[in-house]
Amino acid sequence: MSILDSYTTTFGLVKKIDAFGYVDYLKQHPEEPRKHGKVLLVTADTPLKASRGEGKTTTTIALVDALRERGVDAAAVLRQPSMGITAAGSKGGASGGGKSSLSHPELIDWGLCGEMAAIACAQNLLVSFAEKAIDEGKLDTILVPRVSEVPSRSLRSIAVDFGKGTVPERVVLTPTCELMQIVVLSRSMGEISERVAAMIAGTKDGKPVKFGEFVDLWRITNILADAVKPAKTETLNGSPIYVHCGPFANVSLGIPSLVSVEMACAEHDVVVVEAGYGTDAGAQKWLDIAAREFGAQ
Repeated sequence: MSILDSYTTTFGLVKKIDAFGYVDYLKQHPEEPRKHGKVLLVTADTPLKASRGEGKTTTTIALVDALRERGVDAAAVLRQPSMGITAAGSKGGASGGGKSSLSHPELIDWGLCGEMAAIACAQNLLVSFAEKAIDEGKLDTILVPRVSEVPSRSLRSIAVDFGKGTVPERVVLTPTCELMQIVVLSRSMGEISERVAAMIAGTKDGKPVKFGEFVDLWRITNILADAVKPAKTETLNGSPIYVHCGPFANVSLGIPSLVSVEMACAEHDVVVVEAGYGTDAGAQKWLDIAAREFGAQ
């Protein structure tokens, strides 16, 4: 059994990998054999109309299949798409198309790998703590939105607590939320805790108040236990594919989690990743944010 297998468990029709544990093990045991794969970025000139997609994922899958056909040890790291857009049928999913597809596209396109729902629950719990903090006089305003994969547009701007003082709130899609970006950029549960603690929950007397000042962070990290684990699946041709997180690129990072890329680079010679949206959004953020966080040149 390989080292990676010891950090892998079955999750329905896919597998889940404890990437935090695996990457930490490699750091603690530098003598263990590992690869140092090169990252190959797939992007596109334009996203066409905002929600229809242009085929970057299909290109990514086809490229991985082609590289492996030529004897290259290649894999891909993909994002999980927003079910609110994919399930509504307004664009293709994150599973390719035709012969360049994943073996179980419904798991990716319909959010059944689990992290979207867990991240949404964790951020909504943070907002619930913020509401309680208003009742306790610790906050005057809430600045963190609730999240939903299929929200009504009317929820983008709402007011709650009528009778106790109207508190403005809003609801956004899961891929746009701050907690999604935190999971994407973090390399350990400790780092997630630090980043969540630094989130601005709201204000008190005009001054910012952080979640770390009044929330037991273990409650949030416990919800994220499975959400931080990339899913492993494959293409119709048997090429390995890792799927993790799903931020939009037009309003957030637009990249899969950095720990999933680092994990894949330790296992394969070439790792193909896709930056969401057009080059001027996703690819630019990959170069300016992801590459720097990743420690790449």
